[in-house]
Amino acid sequence: MARSVLLAFSGAWILGACSDEYPHSEVRAASFPAWLDAGPMLGHVSNDEVRLWYQVHIADGDAGKAADVRPELQVGDGEFVAADEVRDFEQGCKVAVFRGLSGEAFTARLKSGDEERVVHGKLAPKPSRTGRVVLAFGSCSRDSEFGRTPVFARIPEHDPDVMLFAGDNSYFIRGGTGPNRYSTTTKEGDWETLEKMLARHLQSRRLPSLQKLISTTPCYAIWDDHDYGPNDADRDYSGKNRALAAFDSMWANPDRPEGAPEGGCISKFRRGPIEVWMLDGRWFKKTRDANKKLVPNATIWGADQIAWLERTLLASTAPVKVIVSGTQIFERGFVGEGHWQEAKEERARFESFLRDNRIDGVIVLSGDRHHHELMRVGPVDGAYVYEFTSSPFQYGQKVGPIPKERSNPTRLWGTRGNGFGLVTIDVRGERDGELRFEIFGENGKVPNDGDTPCSRTIALGDLYYDK
Repeated sequence: MARSVLLAFSGAWILGACSDEYPHSEVRAASFPAWLDAGPMLGHVSNDEVRLWYQVHIADGDAGKAADVRPELQVGDGEFVAADEVRDFEQGCKVAVFRGLSGEAFTARLKSGDEERVVHGKLAPKPSRTGRVVLAFGSCSRDSEFGRTPVFARIPEHDPDVMLFAGDNSYFIRGGTGPNRYSTTTKEGDWETLEKMLARHLQSRRLPSLQKLISTTPCYAIWDDHDYGPNDADRDYSGKNRALAAFDSMWANPDRPEGAPEGGCISKFRRGPIEVWMLDGRWFKKTRDANKKLVPNATIWGADQIAWLERTLLASTAPVKVIVSGTQIFERGFVGEGHWQEAKEERARFESFLRDNRIDGVIVLSGDRHHHELMRVGPVDGAYVYEFTSSPFQYGQKVGPIPKERSNPTRLWGTRGNGFGLVTIDVRGERDGELRFEIFGENGKVPNDGDTPCSRTIALGDLYYDK
């Protein structure tokens, strides 16, 4: 049995079942209340609904009795009201759901006795044809090894409307004290049990650098292999159901969209002039056999998810359509995972669908690659598709050039280094507006690719087909 880890938080914080012994360098505030183990975190926020994630403390004795915590919410100067529903998940994790809201600014709080923890936010704008939305996103936080992710503290400086976690949001590792303790490919590891998975997720969730972001910005997530199972895990992974139980315990995404296939972490939401599809690239994936050879009819999304994606893209009225994928779709390199390397036929089908149906306004946000890059494919009948990859949040990386063996003819600029992506979408009218893509490092600055800043502004019309 792997022994528990003592994290170097003020007041001593224990994560049972978490098996690595890397000393965390981030220190938790001593004022954190004893009745709350983690959170609160803003999850899905629409124009009439707010979801709030938190984890209550469960006492060691008294038959594991949980602390009495009451979630409440106030819109504007109105009175605080109780949650319409509180959903219970593993190890005291909960999601409070507040429905039927109207207004703009809100305050949500958790109360236990005379103590409370408060977060503030704004309800999302209703679906519209114009508006401005700022999306922050990224992937790959290997704090299980490096013990810190300072880039998280930089994201709130830009006041994003939404935070999108694009996979590998925690890293399941071998653990222990041996030379392979940080391995993601060994037979044994965090992916063996639900308890270990949750411990690793919660280690990441409790990082002090993350707290301002999750308490001020609606957070949405998908997974990739390292917060799903062992390295390169696919649909044949035997622990996929416990991985989903752990994921559902940690995130407050919207409910599964109507018509979406069962299983996995699929979600979708609308915010003003944008619609966002959060795709699952693990639950349905089958690209290689036991010998790592590509299989016929290789798939990353699976036929049912592709059919749902196509139906909902056809039905969407959003001027900008944001597709979030754990691995890259339009990159044309020759290493690692992704559609170009593993599922070219599926990628070709998707490109043909966009072209044949004149699906305007599509951009892709992806992760996984341990470098950041902006890519462009097209034009096809006047329309480009941009894919923006941001990775890693934390991998002990310094800013520097992408290795030559990762050449990619669709790349406009790119860099290595811990950081996150920021997308500013400003829609002023029909085919009128701008999108800005930027990378920010953990120093808060935009890095350069040679002499080129990793920032680019495009016209909204670049995403639209000729009339």
